[in-house]
Amino acid sequence: IKAECPKPPATLLKLVALPTPDEVEKWVCEAASSAMIEKEATEEVCKLIAEHFTTIPDCVQMVEMLWNKIKAECPKPKMVLKFVAVPTPDEIEKWLCEAASSAMIKKEATEEACRLLEEHFGTIPDCEKLVGMLWDKIKAECPKPKVILKLVAVPTPDEIEKWVCEAASSEMIEKEATEEVCKLIA
Repeated sequence: IKAECPKPPATLLKLVALPTPDEVEKWVCEAASSAMIEKEATEEVCKLIAEHFTTIPDCVQMVEMLWNKIKAECPKPKMVLKFVAVPTPDEIEKWLCEAASSAMIKKEATEEACRLLEEHFGTIPDCEKLVGMLWDKIKAECPKPKVILKLVAVPTPDEIEKWVCEAASSEMIEKEATEEVCKLIA
């Protein structure tokens, strides 16, 4: 499909820019470095585990240890003195909810969380399923997009072709679509 698409002019601006993996890593690491977010997230994770599964002794300490492992994976800041605007809680929530909505990030984060948990606590039956359920619970806390009803003109064939070509040219969409098709075939 991509080969059939007309080449866009070099000056064409893309309307939607998905975050790059580096941007997602930056957002996650910024959130992981916030003591306030760590405290709230730790409490919420332990509360959700207790609600849906069973109470885990020393849950707070275990989650804090996992949180510290995640922080340790973050790149170390370069020693450059500059003033940085601290993201607002709304910006952090937006970034985390965007990350939580990505199937690719969910898969990688779930695998890494289970690897770290099993490294420290031994085999955990259905770990990926449990972490996936916890991920979905956290994602459900994200604000839902507001629906605005308005009349929309039916797109022209040229507009449809443009949209399909933009989607076909996105490496991230291509990767996620390929993974989903492979899951259906398997």
